[in-house]
Amino acid sequence: MILDEYKFLTEELMPYLKEYWDKIDLRENSGDGDGRLSKDELSQAAARAEAAGDENGARLLNELIMRYEAICKAYIDSACGIDEDHLGISQADVSVYAQQWDPQYRQRSGKPRPTNWVGD
Repeated sequence: MILDEYKFLTEELMPYLKEYWDKIDLRENSGDGDGRLSKDELSQAAARAEAAGDENGARLLNELIMRYEAICKAYIDSACGIDEDHLGISQADVSVYAQQWDPQYRQRSGKPRPTNWVGD
C-alpha cells in the first residue's frame, strides 16, 4: 500500500502537476498565480479537463482533491498562522507529502524537507 501510494505520487501525480501547475494556479489580482492550488482551483481544473475529454487529467485532479487536506498539512509553510487548508497546496507540501510515503522514509533521521521537484 505504501509503495503503491508513493509510486502513484511520484510517477503519475507529480509529473502531471509539474506540467500543469501554472495552468491550474489561476491568476490573482496581481495577474499571476499565488503559487498554491486551492480546492476551488483544483475542482475547476478537473471540470475543465473532463469537459476537454482529458480523462486522465480529470482522474489525477480528483485524486489530488481527495488528498487535499493531508497534502496541505504535510508541510507547514505559512508564516502568518493561516490554516494551511485555506492557503492551498504548495509545491513544498507535495514534496513532503510524497516523502512521507517513501519506503525509505523511516530509515532517515529528522523530518522530511521540501525538494524542488518542479524545477525552474
